Amino acid sequence: MTPKPVEPPTAPEPDAQRVDQREAPAGAPPRWTVFAIGAGAGAVTAGILAVVGVAGLPSWAIVALSVAITAASSLATNALIGPVSQRVGSLWVTIAVLLAVIIGTFVYLAFPAGPSFVNYVPNREVVLSGVAGASPRTEYDAPVFAPGEEDSSDCYVIYHGRVWLAFQTSTSYGLGWAPLADFHLAPDAQAALPPNC
Repeated sequence: MTPKPVEPPTAPEPDAQRVDQREAPAGAPPRWTVFAIGAGAGAVTAGILAVVGVAGLPSWAIVALSVAITAASSLATNALIGPVSQRVGSLWVTIAVLLAVIIGTFVYLAFPAGPSFVNYVPNREVVLSGVAGASPRTEYDAPVFAPGEEDSSDCYVIYHGRVWLAFQTSTSYGLGWAPLADFHLAPDAQAALPPNC
């Protein structure tokens, strides 16, 4: 009788591979479902922040903040429930995204943009135009600025080499325009021009 050949012992599978190939416990939701819930929660949180706490920010900053919060939430979810081989990497990227949000916020607050409006005083009676570069309105109820009355301009455009200021009026005409030459800066003005329209 011939002896049976002895098979060499197989090397144990590395822990990381064994955990990655292990199936989820019975009744647990799929990993991508939890990942999607985390991303959704991040998007909802970012939306709430945009409406409640940071409504004064420009739209690009709100979008950037929303994307960063959603990305951090998704990466943190992957760090919790993802494959072991991805967890540490996801955690580091989550920390990097949150640090970028903190640094970006600091830079935005430390170097603020120019003012959102500038106050002007008319040199004479100024009747606003319907569009930049057009003649003043002729209607009886056209918006008029009295001399010496301080008014706020939200933005400006340059039309045929002249600067035209936009003014929000309380009349049914809405936005009105007048040339910068018809005004001088108010004493408390913080800039020569408002943002470009």
